[in-house]
Amino acid sequence: IRIFEPDTEGIGRIGIRGPGMFDAYLTPFKLRSELCPDGYFFTGDVGRIDEDGYLYILGRTKNVINFTGMKIFPYEVEDVLQAHPAVKELLVYGIPHAAFGELPAADIVLEDGFTETPELLDSLRSFAYGKLAPYKVPKQFRIVPALPRTASGKIARKS
Repeated sequence: IRIFEPDTEGIGRIGIRGPGMFDAYLTPFKLRSELCPDGYFFTGDVGRIDEDGYLYILGRTKNVINFTGMKIFPYEVEDVLQAHPAVKELLVYGIPHAAFGELPAADIVLEDGFTETPELLDSLRSFAYGKLAPYKVPKQFRIVPALPRTASGKIARKS
C-alpha cells in the first residue's frame, strides 16, 4: 500500500500492489502493466498511513473537494453541520472556481419549523466556523426542499 501525491498532512490517493492482482481488464482489454504505474492499482480512495503503518481511508477521490490544493472531505463537513438543530439532512460538494479549484458548498434540507432567513444562514455559517478549519466551511449554503436520491434511496452525490 502506498499513498500517492500526499499533501502536507500525508493524505493522498491510495495505491495497492502485490500478488493476486488482476492480469488484465477484459473490456476493453488492457494489460495490468498498461493500467498500473509501477504495478500500483489506484483504489479510488483517499487516505493516509500513520507512523505505525495503519491505513486510514478518509473518502473517495471523486468526492474530495480540492480547494487551493487542500483536501476537503464532504463527509467531515456534513457530520459537523448535521449537528445544527435546523439541519434535517444535507449534501456537501465542490463547485468549480477558476482561482481556487473548487469551493465547498452545501445543500440543506431544514427541519420542520425552520425557514430560510439571513439569520439562519449566519447561524449555520457561524456554527461551521466554530467546529471546522476556515477553508472547510461551505462558501455557499442553499436551502432546498429535498436532496436528489439514487434508485436505492441514498443521497446522490454530485460528480
